[in-house]
Amino acid sequence: MKVAPGASTGLVFPLGNSDKNIFSSPDEVKLDRRPNPHVAFGFGPHLCLGAAHVRLVVRTLMDTLCDKVARIQIFEHT
Repeated sequence: MKVAPGASTGLVFPLGNSDKNIFSSPDEVKLDRRPNPHVAFGFGPHLCLGAAHVRLVVRTLMDTLCDKVARIQIFEHT
């Protein structure tokens, strides 16, 4: 794709998490995906300052949920 001189462009980082060349099933939630090269929190000098906090909150939520329920059943929406 060519961009004309003076034209504006944009980059949508979350779309990188849907790349079928990188993720075998990009539309499935896989909490144990390894490797998981997602770009949801940015990277390098642009890493989200809240990334560590969000990971801790989600980990705590999942631990608490797993302690409180006997099983989790996934329903597929069609």
